[in-house]
Amino acid sequence: MASVLIMELIDYLYMNALFATAWLCTAAFLVAGLFSFMRYRQLDRYFMLPTSYALASLAAAVYLISVGMIRLAYHLEQPDDAVLYYRLALAAAPLCGFAYIFMHVLLLEGEARLWRRSLAVLGGGSLLAAVLPWLPPPLGMFASSELVVLDYAMRADYSLAALVYFPIPLLLVGYLVVTVIRGTLRLGRHRPFWTIHSVTLSILAATPVIDLLREAGIILFPFPVSWAGFALFHLSAAGVFATTYADLLERNEVHSREIRRLSHELIHDDLTRLHSRRYIDAMIHERLGEREGAKPGALLFIDLDDFKAVNDIYGHQAGDALLVAIARQIERVLRQGDVAARWGGDEFLVFLPGTDQEAAMQVADRLGEAVRIATVHAGGRDVRVTASIGYAPLTEDAVAAADLALFQAKADGKNRASAV
Repeated sequence: MASVLIMELIDYLYMNALFATAWLCTAAFLVAGLFSFMRYRQLDRYFMLPTSYALASLAAAVYLISVGMIRLAYHLEQPDDAVLYYRLALAAAPLCGFAYIFMHVLLLEGEARLWRRSLAVLGGGSLLAAVLPWLPPPLGMFASSELVVLDYAMRADYSLAALVYFPIPLLLVGYLVVTVIRGTLRLGRHRPFWTIHSVTLSILAATPVIDLLREAGIILFPFPVSWAGFALFHLSAAGVFATTYADLLERNEVHSREIRRLSHELIHDDLTRLHSRRYIDAMIHERLGEREGAKPGALLFIDLDDFKAVNDIYGHQAGDALLVAIARQIERVLRQGDVAARWGGDEFLVFLPGTDQEAAMQVADRLGEAVRIATVHAGGRDVRVTASIGYAPLTEDAVAAADLALFQAKADGKNRASAV
C-alpha cells in the first residue's frame, strides 16, 4: 500500500513538473517572439537571436506537452492518442535541437558565417527528421502504424527509415556540445552561466541514449527521462541567452552612441557647432543633382570684418568666444530649412533652399544685423565685429560667385551685402 502511494505521489509530481516546464517554455516563446517582432524589422543578428530562442522554446514546449499527453493517454487507455503525441514528440525534438544550435552559433558572434554550410545541412536534416514520423509505411520510420504503449513506453516496429531518423538527433546533440563548449571557453564574462549550461547539456546528451536502451528493453525505467534533460537544458539556456544577449545589446548601444558621436563630429564644426564645410558642400551638390524644375536656391558667403584684430588685441580665446556668439546669432536668424556652416577661420556659408535673390538679400540684411549684435566681454570692454556678405544663386560655381560678391562688398566699404 505504501509503495503504491509513493508511486502515485511520484507520478503526480512528475506530471506537474512536466507540464509546468512546458508552460514555462510556452511563455518564453511568447515573450521572445513578441520582443523580436516588435523591436526589430530586419533579418539581422539582433532579430534572429530572440527569434531562434523563441522557436526553440516553442519546439521544447510541444515536445514536453507531447510527452505528458502520452502519459495521460496511457492512463486513460487511449492508445491512438498516445501514438499521435509520440509522433509529435519525435518531430519536435530535432527541430528544437537545430534551433538551439542556431541560437548558440549566433551567440558566438558571427560564427554563423563560418558554419553556414553545416547549418544548412543540419537544418535540412532536422526537417527530414520532423517529417519521417508522419510518412506512411514504407516511406516513414514506422513499418506499421500499429504502436503499442507498454510500461509507459512506446513499442514500435521501426522501418529502415528509422536508421535515418535516429542518427539526426545524435548529430544535433554533438554539434550542440561543440557550440556550448566553445561558448564556455570563449565567453569568460558569463562563464558561470555557460558552465551550468554545459552540465545540463551533459544530462541532455545522456538521456536519449538511456531512453533508446529503455525502448529496446535493455533498461526499463518507470518514467521516460529524456524530458528532464530537455527541461533542464532549456532553463539553463534561458540564463545563457538572457545574459549574453543583454551584453550584446549593451555593446551595440555603446557602439551606436560612438557612431552617432563620430557622425555628429563629422558634420559639425568643433568650435561653433554649426555644420561643417564638408556637410554643406555635400548638401549643395545634392541639391544641384535634383531634377529640373526644383525651386532655385541661394548661397550667402559671410566674412567677418577685421576679425584678425580681435585675435591680435584680445587673444584667440576671446576670438573663439566671439565666433561662438556669432554662430548662435546666425542660427537665431535662419529660417526653417536654411543651413549654416563654418567655412573656415572667420568665414561662414549659408545655404538658402528655394530662395530667389530678393528673399536672399533680406536674409543677408538680417544676418548682418545678427553679427553686429553678437558680443563678448574681453579686456574690460565689449567686443563686436561687422560682416561682409556675398550672394550668389545656386549654380555649379555658386561658391566662387558668392566669394566674388563678398570681395565686392569688402571693396564697397565692408559691413554690407553684395550680389554680383
